[in-house]
Amino acid sequence: MAPPAAVRKKGVVLERGIIFGNSASPLTKKDVAPDPQHTHKWCVYVRGVHGEDLSYMIKKVQFKLHESFVNPSRVIEKHPFEVWETGWGQFEIQIRITFVDPNEKAIQLYHMLTLFPPDGDPSAMQPPSPALAGATKKPVVAEVYEDIVFNEPTELMYEVLMATPQLPLQKKANHQFTAQAEHDELKKLVDTQALVLKEIEAHKAMIARLGQELKDCEAAVKAS
Repeated sequence: MAPPAAVRKKGVVLERGIIFGNSASPLTKKDVAPDPQHTHKWCVYVRGVHGEDLSYMIKKVQFKLHESFVNPSRVIEKHPFEVWETGWGQFEIQIRITFVDPNEKAIQLYHMLTLFPPDGDPSAMQPPSPALAGATKKPVVAEVYEDIVFNEPTELMYEVLMATPQLPLQKKANHQFTAQAEHDELKKLVDTQALVLKEIEAHKAMIARLGQELKDCEAAVKAS
């Protein structure tokens, strides 16, 4: 049953920054994995930009893993909002965030699970060679900063957010936003710009063609 309509704060826009992504590191001889082909242990998460508990505004987070995992849909209802697993493949994870006020629409994010450094990326769904799997002993971190925008939030959500103000984000060493994520975002912007320019040119050509057809019609009318 849908929640009853809530009164909203007209003209109010609030933002809260979060970090979502994953960390991964090669399995060691001491680690126990359910499958001998597994090469890495990893954690996918939703966190505050300063590592703070987000349960004041987030009710639950659903992580949808690859279907090959047992119980691929993981729902986390308390801090920390994270899932630990082992594996060898890279795949897209769907992240659905539900807020403490059910009248606020849940948001859906997508994250590509990253196990390997950008210069050592194997095929996403093929087991890597042992040499490649252990190419780096350093943890790989792939995370993205996201601004959640509450446009005219409910009164309840407004009170919740105002009661816990967020400190401004400062990119530090422990905020390891990946160069690949920034590259992908820039590529999306460039591709979108190219598409818009292509559409503009197509419309210009259509307008020119219609203009010529109009002139031809006017000339035909005058000649008749």
